[in-house]
Amino acid sequence: MVRINSKILSYPVASISNNWILSFHRSDNDLLIGTKRMLKKEYFDRLKVIDSNGQLYIVEKTQKTGYSGKFWGFDIFLDQKFKIDLFAEEPSNVSFEGLKELILKVYEKREDFWDSDGELGSRKSFMENAKSCKEIISKFTEEYYKQY
Repeated sequence: MVRINSKILSYPVASISNNWILSFHRSDNDLLIGTKRMLKKEYFDRLKVIDSNGQLYIVEKTQKTGYSGKFWGFDIFLDQKFKIDLFAEEPSNVSFEGLKELILKVYEKREDFWDSDGELGSRKSFMENAKSCKEIISKFTEEYYKQY
């Protein structure tokens, strides 16, 4: 098993949970933080993490390593947050087409969420014209963290 962190990942990365939640992460600070609810609901079990180089890691084990933030990770508005370690089986390569298929499957399963801003068509069009995993993940990470 390998420990997932910036030593082996090429950020930004995308992650896809078993219940088709697609997230994007700029660094370990985004990826390796989880809430009490996420751990209880086994969000990280079999989580697919795809880095910008097309390496696919499937999480096998999650381990709490400490609290994230002040007051033992408690936030008045949110759940308790923890720093976590993720351990995965050896990585495999996901092809560029494979990444696009995974993201399109998420869009199909969660269309109500991904088209809530009316931009699903433009996201799909962008993917058709993209030339690499890094281009797709970087663009969607930028969009994911966009400040309004």
